[in-house]
This record gives sequence, C-alpha cells and structure tokens, in this order.
Amino acid sequence: MCGQNTGAPYTAMQHHRGVIVNWLQEPSQELQVTRMSLNQDAKNYHAWQHRQWVLRKFNLFDNELAYVDTLLEEDIRNNSAWNHRYFCSTPVSPRLLIHHEKGLSRNERVIEFCEELYTSGIRSPYLLGFLVDIYGSMEKGGGDKPHTFQKALEICDALAKEHDTIRREYWNFIACNIAQQMNTSNGEEFLGASRPSEL
Repeated sequence: MCGQNTGAPYTAMQHHRGVIVNWLQEPSQELQVTRMSLNQDAKNYHAWQHRQWVLRKFNLFDNELAYVDTLLEEDIRNNSAWNHRYFCSTPVSPRLLIHHEKGLSRNERVIEFCEELYTSGIRSPYLLGFLVDIYGSMEKGGGDKPHTFQKALEICDALAKEHDTIRREYWNFIACNIAQQMNTSNGEEFLGASRPSEL
C-alpha cells in the first residue's frame, strides 16, 4: 500500500485517494489493497477509513458483510470490524440508520441480527450495550414494555457483573434510568422485574 513504511499513512492515503482513485475513477484494486493492510493490522484506522470511502464512493457493498464476518470470526472483540459491520448494515447511509423514520429499535433487520448473535452465545460488551440501547428505545416507542424492560435489566446486570465489569457503575446507572423510565411511563412501579443487585 502506498505509504505503508512511512510515518505518515494518512497523508499518503489522502494522496492515493485524491490522485489515483478519484482521478482515474478506477476502484478495482482498492478493496484488495485495504484487505492486505487489514491483514497486517485489523484495527488500522486509515485502512478502514479508506475502505469505507471506496465502498461509499463506488457502491461496492455486495460482499462486504461476508468479509467483515470473517474478521469477526478471527477476533470477536475487533471493535473496528463491528463498526464497519454497522457501516455496511444498510444500503442507505449507515449513519442515517438511527434517524430512520421508525427508529433503530424498530429496524427488524438490525434487531433480528443482534438477537441471533446473542442467542448463539456471543457476549461482546459492544453487542450487549447495543441490545440495551435497542430495548431502551423500544420502551419509548411502545411494544411489549415488560418484556423489553426485563431483557434490558438482565443485560445491564450481566454487563455490570460479568462482561464489562470495568464499567459496572455505568451499567448500574443505565439500569436505574431504564427502571425510572418504565415507572414513569406506566405511572406505577413495575412489579416482577429483576433489578440489578448493586443499584
């Protein structure tokens, strides 16, 4: 890759992008170039940034989720790959997904994928936190409130006690907020919810 052994990969990548790719309008080798770079360092920010630019500019999303799945199988904790998966998860601009008219919590494709990961035993703090966000926003939009309330509290408890203990206080705080939102929206105490023990 252009600039691999120099101290300024960002500058080299910008030059490569501006002069070679953009000017020639020829992206055929770019995904392979970034793949080679990511094979050396799967968390290379500049390689991910360039890859996303190429995908968006030339609409090359077709096999990208399969590629990201391969990286996640190698390292389930690769946050860069998770972020890229989110980037590729919809044909429209991924950054607009959260502003979708139905909202993130009602995007069935996203919910189904995340719940499949959870059911298969994956307990990445990123996945669990995302599920808490989904279930928390479901609370605001209706749906099966007691069920989603219960799931959000259970996941917060698991994060605080086992999967993200360094941020235990944060997850306890989020659980308290979810419980308060539920109590406020119902106008009464929700009975039967298992609240995290260290609130």
